[in-house]
Formats: sequence, C-alpha cells, structure tokens
Amino acid sequence: MIPIRKDITNWTDDIMFEDLVIPSNSHRCKLNNSPMIRFRNLDTCNKESTALHEYDILINCSIIWQAFTDDTLSAKSYKNMEAYFKNSEFSDVKIRAKNNEEFPAHKIILSSNSSVFKQMLTIDMKEKKENFINLPELDADIIKELLYFLYHGKLDKASENNAILLELVKVADMYCISELKRVCDLSLSNNLSLDNVISLLEVSQAYKLLILKQRALIYITNNVNSLCLQEM
Repeated sequence: MIPIRKDITNWTDDIMFEDLVIPSNSHRCKLNNSPMIRFRNLDTCNKESTALHEYDILINCSIIWQAFTDDTLSAKSYKNMEAYFKNSEFSDVKIRAKNNEEFPAHKIILSSNSSVFKQMLTIDMKEKKENFINLPELDADIIKELLYFLYHGKLDKASENNAILLELVKVADMYCISELKRVCDLSLSNNLSLDNVISLLEVSQAYKLLILKQRALIYITNNVNSLCLQEM
C-alpha cells in the first residue's frame, strides 16, 4: 500500500486522513442491533445501504517535525546584539547597497556569521583597508533584512514575502551564511501554493534546500489533480 503523506502547517491534536485504502477483511457492521461482529465476507452486509459502515483497521503513523518558532531562532545570545542594530556606536565597517545607501555594521558580527565576510575583512583586501563592504547587486531592502537577521537571529518582514526570501537565499548561498539559508528554507516551505510550488521546487534543487524540496514534492503529490487543471 502506498503511504499517505500529509503535510500539516497548523498542528492540532486531531488530524483527518482522507482517501484511505481499506482492506476487504476489515469490515465490521451492526446487523439487527446484534453485538459487533467481524465479517470476512462483505456480502453479509448491504454495501449499497446509506447506513454508516464501520471498519477495523490498523494505521501506522509517523510524525516528522520540520518547523521552528521565533523563540527558537531568537536565542538568548542575540539579545545582547540587538541594541547595536543600525547603531553606529562601536561600528567599524559599513555596507553599501545598490543605490549607495550605507548601513553601519560590526566586523565581529559579520565575520562570525559568514566565512566570506570574514575573509574579506581579515585578509589584505580592499574591504579591510577601507572598512567598507560594497554589495552593488543588492537593494537596500534586502541588506536591511540581512542585517536584521544577523543581529536578531530571525527574519523581520521576509517570513511571508517569497520575493525577499528568494533574494536572501541567493545572499546566504553566495556569502555562506548557513543559518540564514536554513531559515529561508523553512520559511519558503511554509509558503507553498498551487501557483508557486513548481517554481519553488526548482529553487530547492538549485540551492539544495532540502526541507523545501521534500515539502514541495509532498504538496505536488497531494494536489496533483488541481495542478493538472491549472495547466489545462
């Protein structure tokens, strides 16, 4: 029997499973108010009857937790750093965006989260000499979200905005910010819909987002008929 995969985004104590394949020998029915009897032959019960039929089946269920909370992401270690977000006090480096907008930052925070930033700021490179990191490919809004994450350990406005999340995935991949990539992976997987599941599956393969890939495949399996209708 093919296992049923059900992706739950809002967990409750009760879960409904539909389209179960029920073995023929599991049929149990009440006949003429008699005690519950197990029948091997379905012909002993009127299968065309509108009365409810009862079955005795064994369901093996496994639960895989693939989620996070703000409390998990915003660890206590970030609390001491939040005060320095957008704060020029003790700032020893600036990040310049596409439109030349500048943001104060701290080398220790950048380098502790990104091996690429660490290399730029420690090796005898232009960024070390000038205390500037130029990111001309990034809009100011993306850099704001990036810095917010580095100082707070969680996303600000990007959690439900796939456009920003996709840009952050590229940044995380390019600058080796593994924790940001993990959070974007989870956030994108929570935003799947009929309109974006195929494109997000392609993104998951391109950037090796394992959670997004798994949940996208489950979503496609569970909604294959609706997806086919969209293509018609």
